[in-house]
Amino acid sequence: MRNRLGVALAVLMLTLMACTTGIPPTQFVIEVTVVHTVVITPTSENDVNIAETPVPSVTPTTMPTRTPAPSPTPLPQGYPTPVVGQVYVAEQAFQRGRMIWLEPVKQIWVLTSDENENQVWLVYNDTWAEGMPESDPDLQPPEPGLQQPVRGFGKLWRDNPDVFELLGWAVDPEFGFVSRYEFHHGGQIDASGSYVQEPGYHILEAYNGDILRIDETTRTWEKIGDNGP
Repeated sequence: MRNRLGVALAVLMLTLMACTTGIPPTQFVIEVTVVHTVVITPTSENDVNIAETPVPSVTPTTMPTRTPAPSPTPLPQGYPTPVVGQVYVAEQAFQRGRMIWLEPVKQIWVLTSDENENQVWLVYNDTWAEGMPESDPDLQPPEPGLQQPVRGFGKLWRDNPDVFELLGWAVDPEFGFVSRYEFHHGGQIDASGSYVQEPGYHILEAYNGDILRIDETTRTWEKIGDNGP
């Protein structure tokens, strides 16, 4: 029963479209990870409790091997294998971090640093909808090279002062692309041999090739490599 409460699966068919080129339809499995401890206290009604954060994944796909490739650690019998695949995302770089929109779950992940230089991960529902203002013409960048984010990123950035202060202004346009994605389950095998669900971690490839590790337990992120030459 505990295991069944820990994981809920629903199959969705989503059509992925890049900004300028078509992407073939991909079947997505949305796996909900139930996490019982929340480190970051929500600051607005749009903040997402990590217990409600769906984990986007795809049907198993052979992905390019990173260099250097870590030696795989055998999983205990009964332990769920990592989910590996691709997701369509949009990303925008800011003065002090980045926003990433995940199309399968319609969420915005904010990767930034707090006042103590800790790298924090914040999760918000994307509440922007067609017909809403895409930007605020009264907001002008304080200096050349900076810009106001638009649409979903812009709404979150304007409506949430904490996000505005943490990220600063955008430094690049928003880009849409297909990202390599992994989810590694947390948890353990108990004395009876049953798997007990606990927070895990996500691996996501950024637009510039950075490989990011996003930890559900600590609500933090780190760069663990890159996919560049």
